Amino acid sequence: MTEAEINAIMAEAQALINSLDKPGLTVASKTPKDKIKKIASIKKKKKPTILKGLNFHYDPTTYKALHKVANWHYVTDVQHLVDYLAGRIEGQPKATILAFDTETHSLGCDADKLPHHIVRRYVKKKAQDVPFGISISDGIDSWYLETDFILLKELVEDASVDKVLHNAKFDYHELLNLGMKLAGKIWDTLVMLKLIDENMDSYALKDLANKLIDKESSKWEIMKDNWLRSNNCKDWTKVPKELMGDYGAGDTWYTMCLLVMFKHYLKDNELEDLYKTESNLIYALARMERRGFMVNKPYLEGLRDVFTAEIAAAQNALYEKVGYIFNANSSQQLHKMFLKMGMPPEAIQINPETGNPILDAYAMADLAKEYPIANEILAVRKAEKLLSTYVEGVLPTLDWEDRVHGNWNQTEATTGRMSATNPNLQNLPKKDTRIRKAYIARPGYTLFFLDYDQVEYRLFAHYAQAKGLIDAIKAGKDVHTATAALIFNVRYEDVTSEQRSKAKTMNFALVYGQGDAHTAKSLGVDINEARKFKRGYFSDIPEAKPFLSTVMEVIKTRGFVKNIYGRRRHLIKDKAYKGPNALIQGCAADFAKEKIVKVDEYLQTTIDSGYVNFVHDEGIFEILNEEIATVVPRIKELMEEHVRFRVPITCDVEFSLTNWGEKCAYDLSKSFEENKKIFVDKYGEVA
Repeated sequence: MTEAEINAIMAEAQALINSLDKPGLTVASKTPKDKIKKIASIKKKKKPTILKGLNFHYDPTTYKALHKVANWHYVTDVQHLVDYLAGRIEGQPKATILAFDTETHSLGCDADKLPHHIVRRYVKKKAQDVPFGISISDGIDSWYLETDFILLKELVEDASVDKVLHNAKFDYHELLNLGMKLAGKIWDTLVMLKLIDENMDSYALKDLANKLIDKESSKWEIMKDNWLRSNNCKDWTKVPKELMGDYGAGDTWYTMCLLVMFKHYLKDNELEDLYKTESNLIYALARMERRGFMVNKPYLEGLRDVFTAEIAAAQNALYEKVGYIFNANSSQQLHKMFLKMGMPPEAIQINPETGNPILDAYAMADLAKEYPIANEILAVRKAEKLLSTYVEGVLPTLDWEDRVHGNWNQTEATTGRMSATNPNLQNLPKKDTRIRKAYIARPGYTLFFLDYDQVEYRLFAHYAQAKGLIDAIKAGKDVHTATAALIFNVRYEDVTSEQRSKAKTMNFALVYGQGDAHTAKSLGVDINEARKFKRGYFSDIPEAKPFLSTVMEVIKTRGFVKNIYGRRRHLIKDKAYKGPNALIQGCAADFAKEKIVKVDEYLQTTIDSGYVNFVHDEGIFEILNEEIATVVPRIKELMEEHVRFRVPITCDVEFSLTNWGEKCAYDLSKSFEENKKIFVDKYGEVA
């Protein structure tokens, strides 16, 4: 991008900035070129966003003169505002793009006592149920209101009006909790910036405004926080109206300013198609979150007693062996206990910066290989984790129908991979199926699981153009078994489970950029043996090493790697070894997102089948029984890919008549009734 183009972009954004009457507000002094570079910079800021000394306090006698922004309005006549933006006021054209933001709070009751149409969301683990304030901006003026929200329904649901939001999925839920369904093209400045620069240390709106627009743009937030603190108040609805009005109105105005900058970047960096998928994904994920996943609450409550008993038994056995009671989660107390029990001091690693012993899960697993007492500590921790995270952490979030409504973050990981929180439905224990057995389908529905077949390693074969692996995959062979056949020089049919396991370890070591020491640990051999094994791997799959070297060289040369969807992963030279994983995992993530959108679009045409979860490479669906024969084959067809890559991306189909923890393969060539018989043969009669 030339300096002239950069200045043109900033001039457009500056026009919005200059349109404001901003007493006491200093526009950031950086040149347009410097500002633009900040957006795409991968360097983390070393100084706090809010400059020291800006200790603003709200004073009603001086606020209007010192801080009031003339273009930001506190609205009492909501209908007049709606008429104005809808173009019904003479001389005023209809708005074609509007920024929205919600200020929300909790209704102060348990999740299962909420009105049935409300889905609870969380901000830093604090419950948020409905807005108490909504702000709107057309890029010239901003308005904040705390009354007559339903009058905004016309604007919110007008699909011809583009919507601009920062973290749009949250506001989608909060507006729908008020009875207004967000429609139209979404411009989510959070999602947009994540595509532009995935390495920023903060994506909070106020931090972005401070960094890119006005260096004092957080002063209304500072005044709001100071007012709450000085009045010993946690209720935002009590904040003085003129201050809360400007705080809220500022959010949407800054969002509009950021949009102007970011739209240009999407176009200039060929990210428009990728953003289109991400914006459509907002609606798809929101629908999945609102549907929720049914939980067998009595069963989950029963697990509370089971895990409590397991914790007590494990602790008592441990205390009896040690001879005294201690906190198994305290690294200091654990350190003392280990030394007292005869463990040599050199066996325990010490953090050189803090001087504290390193006794996390990985360190404990290493110790357990030689010192059995570490296994007993791990047993206590495991039981405590099962109870606190997967039982106590889930039960309070269940709604009136015993459904849990997780939150899927599409911008959390730098590679583009999604994560889940409140609760984390992507991370339920797999081997210990007791937790998964709590998740069920509603009566009249069946759970289906469509899991991609080793998608990341298939994408490695695609990118590396590894002919032997490509041929094996196209022949329908298991990827890891095929790899084992190559590196152990045996027939595919003769590969042992141990050989397949080692090949799988090497495959993932390759994809995730593991070093020799880590690979040795994963293989259970010494480092020399691991190096020898790795040399053999590269010898038998000759395309692997050139692929890795090329990706790392590209990063060292231009600073980023780009997958076929256009997503960029910026890395410094010293981190170039992370490039292959970023390329492959990012491509797998974008592939999955594209397919989620396509499947979700199809599901909108069904009677009532839908997503209830998505775990990295596996879609979990609640399918209406009468739709199974047509819907399941169509979902499989939409999820798979046979054209874009050098290898097919396929998925397996499983189902369950009971719960997530009990499932078996579903044969699409057979009827639902025939498959049900297979399930009953495996698990017994279904109650």
